[in-house]
Amino acid sequence: MKTNFDNYQKGHFIKHISGETRGEGIFNVDGKHWKLQQDIASHEFISKSLQNFMHAIIQAKLND
Repeated sequence: MKTNFDNYQKGHFIKHISGETRGEGIFNVDGKHWKLQQDIASHEFISKSLQNFMHAIIQAKLND
């Protein structure tokens, strides 16, 4: 999806039925708006704080 995002258009129907709850977020936009939001979100997923958080959660679950 990252490199072929034009192949995964939501279209007018999806935007119409989910627009009130999702607004203009990454799950409800296409094209350049999706690409911009995906670029911003990808930085969050590679951040050290998220990695540390996930590591702590996984360790806690494994120790249960």
